[in-house]
Amino acid sequence: MKIKIENYSQVREYDSLEDYAESKLDGDDYGKGTMEAAADTARNNSQAIGRLLDLMADRGLVSAEEAATIVGEYTSGSAVFGS
Repeated sequence: MKIKIENYSQVREYDSLEDYAESKLDGDDYGKGTMEAAADTARNNSQAIGRLLDLMADRGLVSAEEAATIVGEYTSGSAVFGS
């Protein structure tokens, strides 16, 4: 699915959501080393997953237990959303 992003005076078009996500979540930047870029990419991806889970939880599409399982927290009891 194509996506067009308008940001300030720039308009950018991407052929797919995948291309857009790859472009925005990539931690590589001029002057960064490979390890720093990899760490930044991992952090960006983790934050994006967290934002996606927040959005899904707000819409009632994922429970607290499901969210915990998705990020790898296997609970022996229960998980609930706090306020």
